Amino acid sequence: MCIRDRYKLSQLLLETNKRLETSEPALDVEKLPENMRELYKECGSMFSLFPQHDDVAGQVKVVTLEIVKIYIVQTEYRVAHLMLSNLCKRFPDDPYLWNYLGKLYLDIGKREDAVAAFKTAEDAFAKLPNVSKEVAETNKLFNQGILFVFDGKYEDAIKCFGSGLELFPNSITGNNNIAVCNMMMNEFGKAAERIEGLLKADCNRNSNPTLLNNLKAVYDTYAADPAQKKEAMRNYLAKNSRKETPSASFAANP
Repeated sequence: MCIRDRYKLSQLLLETNKRLETSEPALDVEKLPENMRELYKECGSMFSLFPQHDDVAGQVKVVTLEIVKIYIVQTEYRVAHLMLSNLCKRFPDDPYLWNYLGKLYLDIGKREDAVAAFKTAEDAFAKLPNVSKEVAETNKLFNQGILFVFDGKYEDAIKCFGSGLELFPNSITGNNNIAVCNMMMNEFGKAAERIEGLLKADCNRNSNPTLLNNLKAVYDTYAADPAQKKEAMRNYLAKNSRKETPSASFAANP
């Protein structure tokens, strides 16, 4: 995303913040100029969440997280941490924000801070009225698995992710994390088998961009003929996926 688009996002964030603080009527996304409306919806879709036009707090979270993500990609961790930690202070009961902060801490090598953030997320999950014990337990297992990955204990990490998958077998996050551990252990065949299985189970639901990129990386690393493997998967996805899904883009773009 270019600097101009980041500026647009920043302006949109200022607008939603203003409405939240002053209790003004919520931002009506459909009344935004077309280019801003599409950009805003794109931000929401990246988190599989597009808040309703009257959910101003949700808008603030989505837009802020997208800006944080941009800073992380650009390795501007200090700014990303400042924005995300302030967002957590503003919405302390949102466990997903604390999870994101914990992962950011691991990106910059602060394991103890990550553990504290994950614990805060765990406590926040326990207070949410509409979250099942299974969801909270899976979140805890996945976070523990991520810590094991940080420590280089990939077998222990796989056990944690696997326990989470016993509760939610179709979790994209859990399956992708195990595939990444397989890759780190040079078990590229297992990684490919897991990702391919997830795509063939439901290529429309499971066509996550990260998952697809990991699969291409696996083919490039271990396949005798990476081009042939990619071609076979492109053909499968082109035949079975909807045009609007990421898998269709994968099919059209090697």
